[in-house]
Amino acid sequence: MFRRWFSTASLSLLGSLFFISPTLLTVRTVAQERAIKTRQSHEQRSSTRVQENSEEVVRVNTRVVFVDVLVKDKRTGARVTDLTRDNFEILADGKRRTISYFSREGDVRDRPLALVLVLDLRPSGAGRFLRRPEFAESLSRALAKLPPEDEVAVMATCIDGIFGKRAWLTKLTRDRAKVAAALATVPNLVGPYPIAPTADMKDVDDQEMKGVVREITRSVTSERPNSQAVMVYVSDDLNTSDLLFTEERNKVSAQLIQNNVIFSALTYKRLKIVQAAVVTLTPLAILGGGSFTGNARHFAKQTGGEAIDVRSPEEYAAGLERIVGDLAARYTLGFTLGEDEADDGRMHRLEVKVKARDARGKERKLIVYARRGYYVPKATAPMK
Repeated sequence: MFRRWFSTASLSLLGSLFFISPTLLTVRTVAQERAIKTRQSHEQRSSTRVQENSEEVVRVNTRVVFVDVLVKDKRTGARVTDLTRDNFEILADGKRRTISYFSREGDVRDRPLALVLVLDLRPSGAGRFLRRPEFAESLSRALAKLPPEDEVAVMATCIDGIFGKRAWLTKLTRDRAKVAAALATVPNLVGPYPIAPTADMKDVDDQEMKGVVREITRSVTSERPNSQAVMVYVSDDLNTSDLLFTEERNKVSAQLIQNNVIFSALTYKRLKIVQAAVVTLTPLAILGGGSFTGNARHFAKQTGGEAIDVRSPEEYAAGLERIVGDLAARYTLGFTLGEDEADDGRMHRLEVKVKARDARGKERKLIVYARRGYYVPKATAPMK
């Protein structure tokens, strides 16, 4: 009862501000030719069966938990890219695991990025700046700096100012020109003012952030199982109306972790009137087990991403460039699960530790970004 009243009262005060993949040269008889062809055919089929059976065994028995890790110097914030496998330690439920897969910046990567840029077009939020053509152009230039094997998709939410209305502006593609063309349409999608959805509206989902995460995890992770999924959310850090309560936020966080999606965010400061309303209602939010802000930062922390605050419209592009650069500088670690480790449907605690010394032999102070948990993955074929 309290939650229903709290949600209704909060939304009435803040209104729309919350909504936020060879020829032989030998003469042979006809009979000899037939015999040879028959034998070759049998051998080919036999070889194929052996290969298929071999792949089948690998597919059943090989289950690897992958963890993308970003390491930065604690004092300078600079990326640390000179580490080796021996510098890392993975603990799963407190138990040390053997690192069976390791790659870093400059290596040929078996796991390219599948990055989805999600733009919150609320007119009172990031939409204020995304309506400017030069802003979309700067985002295109930042994404163009990704390695060519990485793919990018663009999704927009709150289209035409309607809460819950979203669409793919482009699905995953390596064509940076297509991404730029999609971003060029963004200014025309920002509505003049916020509009609450009505029953007769089509393509509207009242579960805003839940719907976005659900759609991304279903499409991207199924279409690109051998890619590292990344979601970059551009907003003003107001929680969407479907995630005002902590328990709902935790469910979305678990969904991101289960699908190994790195969540990063670019958040701009809120309008003064919105900030005033948030300050006023925060005590009620805490009492009701909820919050009006902080979800983006929470998702980033749990999934190993980054939440970057920007203080001017121009800093959005710089922030995106930073996220892109940090993604390229990540290490990819993996450990193989034993045959006795069954899928128990629960999240397992994951911790990545890094130890390294500088040129003088002194231990380096480092910051580690990595997801905090994992679910036992299904058996997969080895990456090629």
